[in-house]
Amino acid sequence: MSTLVLKMSMSLDGFIAGPDGEMDWAMAARSDDSTAWVLRTLQEADVHLIGRGFHDGVAAFWSSAQGPMAAAMNDTPKVVASHSLSAEAAPPPGGFPFAGAGTWESPYLAGGDLVTDVERLKEHTAGVVLVNGGVRFARSLVSLGLVDEYRLVIAPIALGRGQPLFSDLTQPLDLDLIDTAVFDGGIVAQTLVPKTTA
Repeated sequence: MSTLVLKMSMSLDGFIAGPDGEMDWAMAARSDDSTAWVLRTLQEADVHLIGRGFHDGVAAFWSSAQGPMAAAMNDTPKVVASHSLSAEAAPPPGGFPFAGAGTWESPYLAGGDLVTDVERLKEHTAGVVLVNGGVRFARSLVSLGLVDEYRLVIAPIALGRGQPLFSDLTQPLDLDLIDTAVFDGGIVAQTLVPKTTA
């Protein structure tokens, strides 16, 4: 069974987007070493799991982009969680549970119960299921306890207001810090996993 990894950029005060979805602040402190870390995370993905809003917002950009980051985004199969899209292709052979082709233009579609769909995806994927962006979708995964590993890229900026990642929690989420990387521009990447109860 695979691991669901949530990779998100975050401000010092816990926001993953500005009030209107702005993300330009996340790029301001980017450096070569932080970009390389993000690229390695993208390259580890065996499948990208994304929400409909994020898909619609970035599909046109990534499908025409060039370079190593674009290759990591474009060459990895995409599964879009959506109740409103319909697949243009049947499920591929081999028992993969979702219809589609896995591309930006025709992603695999997961349109059922989110918990069930994530479990099915993890059962049929080896390695890493990467969630990379999408505020509402990320919050849903967090609140349902579906994230196995958090990779938070914390920029040295406080926004004061915006869209937080953890606002839908109904109880505290206790995490273990398993890795920290500090980069030239001041960005800090933290890798955390939910604490297990004995």
